[in-house]
Parts: sequence; C-alpha cells; structure tokens
Amino acid sequence: MPEFLDLSTAISALEEVPLGVMIVQEREIKWINDSCARILSASREDLLGLDALQAAARGLDALFEDSPELCLTRGDGETRWLRREHKRLEGSTAEAYFFQDVSPVIELERQRDRLQATVNALETRDGTTGLLKRNAILHALDSELTRSRRYYNPLSVIQLSLVPPERVGAGEVSHTLLTVAQEFKDHLRWADQIGHLEPARFLLILPETPLADAERLAAKLARERVALAHETEGWRFSYAVTCWRKGDDVRKLLERLASPSPMQAD
Repeated sequence: MPEFLDLSTAISALEEVPLGVMIVQEREIKWINDSCARILSASREDLLGLDALQAAARGLDALFEDSPELCLTRGDGETRWLRREHKRLEGSTAEAYFFQDVSPVIELERQRDRLQATVNALETRDGTTGLLKRNAILHALDSELTRSRRYYNPLSVIQLSLVPPERVGAGEVSHTLLTVAQEFKDHLRWADQIGHLEPARFLLILPETPLADAERLAAKLARERVALAHETEGWRFSYAVTCWRKGDDVRKLLERLASPSPMQAD
C-alpha cells in the first residue's frame, strides 16, 4: 500500500464508490459498502455475516452465483437488475464483488421493445406483398359496412385462400404470394381494397359491387389461377363470396365466408 494511503483511507474510498462493493470469504459476507446496502434495499447489519444458505432463505441466493447479471427482488418488493463482476483478492481467500444497478437501462430496453411492438402493430402493410395487414383490412371492412348501413350501398367481399404444394420452400412461397398479390391488385379498381387475413388467405373488399359481379370476379381469379399457371403449379385455391346484408357486422360477414368453394389449380 502506498505510504500516503492507510487502511482507513482505503475503506473510506470504497465507501464513496458509486458501485456496490461486497467482500466475501468462505461463502460469507464479511463487508459491504453503503452503496451495496442501498442497491439491495437492506441494512448493512442485516447483510454482514450472511452466508449462502441464509441468503437463499431470504431470496438473495443470486448474490453468491457466478452469473454476470442477476435479477433480485428487494426487501421493498421492487425488482432490480444488477451487473456484477468479482475478483479474487491477491494473497487472500476472500473475493470482492462489484455490483452496478442497471435497472434503468433494462427498463429503457423494455420500453423500446414495447414501442417497437406498437409500431409493428400500427404498420398497415405487409412487408412482402405490400397488401394491408389483418387489422388494417378488417378496419377497412368495418368502415365500408358502416357506409353500407348508412347509405344502403351494395358491398361484396371475397375471401380467397391459397395452399402451396408439399415440400415447397419458404422463399418460393413468398415469391408466389408476392406475384399473386400483384395480380390481385391488377384486377381491382381504385376503390377496392385487399389485405391478408393470414399470409396465404386474402380478403377483397368491393364497394358498390353487387354479389353477382363479385362471384364472377372470384371465379375468374380462381379459374385463371390468377393468370399465373407457371407460378402456381400444384397450388390449391378456394374462395367464398358474400355481400352486405342488413344487420351485418364484421363478425357475421366473416362467418359466412368460412365455407369456401374449392378450386384446384392444375
């Protein structure tokens, strides 16, 4: 130890360190600084002399584990995340443990993840096909139903499902769905809307369209295999068509689409 630094000065310095410091010897806490006691929401008197078994009984067994990060529920019931390092002290059987409270960082990461999930949910279009996602297309359907209830405008809806052949790769499926989605868009008017109920199950909303016209369009899309026989060889198609009826809501309308007519793409 340098001449200018005696033991009491060294201990005073450790007391002022903005990290939790704990000295452990033979699996027993021999010394801690005030910062460590505050992090653990306990008094120094309660922690001094604590061994691994006693710590486990108090829910603090993680203090004696080797993990660089630990999660502790403190005496006040608050969960804290700690980053820890430990060093064996030269010339001694004791070890020094250093704790940093990283709970604010963990909370920021969780907030970031929650915000990202919210952003993902708010994104209205599928990244592969560019079509509306499920929530967005159902919201569009609800809006069109409201218009039909108010003005008694005709409204038809087509559900069209595609089932790929066995042993087809994910990349090929994505490519086919993208091409089929583009073909759908080419057949629709500017007022029509299309989106995914599931990755390979599409919902087409056709405002101002009588049921008979919608049935002809659905049959055309299916029979012509979306004009993409080379892209959809071996795929199976099914479709269902319905129209707005007085008293309809989204649920009732979708229930009527639950029994599609099969069309094999050969």
